[in-house]
Amino acid sequence: MTDKDLEDITQNAIKNYRNLNGHYKSYNHDDICNEVETNLVKYEGINDFCMNVTGILKKFNELSFYGSSDIRKCTIVNLWLFDYIVNEIIKDDPSKNITAVLSELFKFWNKIISHNICDIETSLQHKNYLNDIKKLYDYAINYDALKMYAVGNMYTCSKSVKEYIERINNLYEEVKQKCVSYEYGNCKLLKDIENYYSRDYLYQVTCDKVKDSDLKGGEREIGSSYPTRGQEQGTRHEHHSVSGDGSHSAEMHNVDTPSPFASTIMGILFPMFGIAFISFIFHKFTPLGSWLHTRVLRKVIKNDNMDKEVGNESLEDTYNYIGTNYELNERDIGYHPVNND
Repeated sequence: MTDKDLEDITQNAIKNYRNLNGHYKSYNHDDICNEVETNLVKYEGINDFCMNVTGILKKFNELSFYGSSDIRKCTIVNLWLFDYIVNEIIKDDPSKNITAVLSELFKFWNKIISHNICDIETSLQHKNYLNDIKKLYDYAINYDALKMYAVGNMYTCSKSVKEYIERINNLYEEVKQKCVSYEYGNCKLLKDIENYYSRDYLYQVTCDKVKDSDLKGGEREIGSSYPTRGQEQGTRHEHHSVSGDGSHSAEMHNVDTPSPFASTIMGILFPMFGIAFISFIFHKFTPLGSWLHTRVLRKVIKNDNMDKEVGNESLEDTYNYIGTNYELNERDIGYHPVNND
């Protein structure tokens, strides 16, 4: 996961395991670790691991962890311990087994720390259970940072953060079912999480929207799988896309359509302004402007005089027509209002 928001949120758990991995290494138990190395000669890195474990147990009361203070220190130590054995010592090598490593740890564990303070959580030797419980505990450790991120961003998250929240919520339900069916034994560590946080509190963080920067071109903010705070309505365009599994999904887009009235107005005004501007340039700065002005003005005056003559002739014809018509029929009402007086 390369999303920076997610990296920042999950830093607490990462730093806790990083500090345990070498920060507390002790060289005061060489005799113990030399014996372990002799008994597990094929287990590469077992001596360094042993010195880490003895140092952690010796300084257990001084341990300090990032994130929620409600998580027991012993649980974090056990999660680191088994994760290291599985992924750094065993490494899916069939010639190695976790039981042999645990047998060596039991030999010196209670010599350094009382089992009442911190004991080995043997249920974590099952890889699937270890991976699932570690993810849930890491989420609990990172919870405060996650809650601040969601609230501070008005429940708008990066795509990776949204997917992270959904994965953990789904995982919690799956682990709970496996615990009920005893597939994961008594699930003591899951019960510890539920004792630290109520179910509604720990898993109430949601992402209602995804940041625009994390969406493909043409997409809009999309709601999470959780109930959102409301659905917007309006003119929308439906776009179908194909998801990674080949299924089709519908996405809604707001579409802005330009006004045809505005386009018509602009089409009329721009040519008129252009003609007026060009005419002004010709008239103001070129001799051609004066010549055009004289010619146009002369034509306008000539046309105006002709219109006046035609108008006078038309008016005389009108009066002659009225008089003639009146003589023919005095009783008829005249067509023009002037004879109604």
